[in-house]
Amino acid sequence: DCFNTGIGVFGTDNLTVEDNVVHHTVGPSIRVAGKFNSLLRNLAVYSISIHTYDGREDKSNIHWPGAIEVHEAQDVILINNTVAGSERFGYKLDGEKCTDYSPGTSTGNEVHGAWHGVHLHYEEGLPFCAMLSGFLIWKNYDYGIFTYCQPSVIVDHVIAVDNTVGMFPNVWGPPALSHLTADKYFILRHSLIVGTSPNHDCGEDSIIPYARQPYGGIGAKKAPGGTLVFKCSFLCRSCNVAPEMQL
Repeated sequence: DCFNTGIGVFGTDNLTVEDNVVHHTVGPSIRVAGKFNSLLRNLAVYSISIHTYDGREDKSNIHWPGAIEVHEAQDVILINNTVAGSERFGYKLDGEKCTDYSPGTSTGNEVHGAWHGVHLHYEEGLPFCAMLSGFLIWKNYDYGIFTYCQPSVIVDHVIAVDNTVGMFPNVWGPPALSHLTADKYFILRHSLIVGTSPNHDCGEDSIIPYARQPYGGIGAKKAPGGTLVFKCSFLCRSCNVAPEMQL
């Protein structure tokens, strides 16, 4: 119960962070840099955003935290960690090296109750290709997985359930004014996406979280109306939201 990061690892290599419970932090619960560090069986609960903490409504600051942040780390190992509630992202990371086999260095990780479950953004990712593998992602307010990075992306062995949008993949670059081209791709394999599970509660799950209220115009768009709405499982440039469907 503090006003900053619960566990921070900086300038340290080959450290194991295991079996911790971090609750009620302003900013990341666990933030790790350095090389060859491992996060094993940690629980991060209720990571609060500084942008809306204590009545603030800071809409201009784009540095949104993750409950578990490892995007500054190299060759990090993530195994059996859980994020249960974050006012921004669950995991903010670079992913792992792309391979044809699984599991890799990341497996058994879970996130629910965040805006974005797993977030890989502008300057994040590994050279050429980044892989997101071994995540259970459920009941996140906007996106289960959000990518907007330069390298190609592979999503492998992921289960995404009851997120407004299961996955929102974007890959960008080179800049248009450079007049260069590049072969890039997004691959989804060995994964399960469930738009709306039998346990979905339209009333309870449509409540706008307190920290989300000042940002009503951004994020995933929910399908309008209806007593039961099937959410968009996979959002791309050629689709918007799932059509209204009633049972």
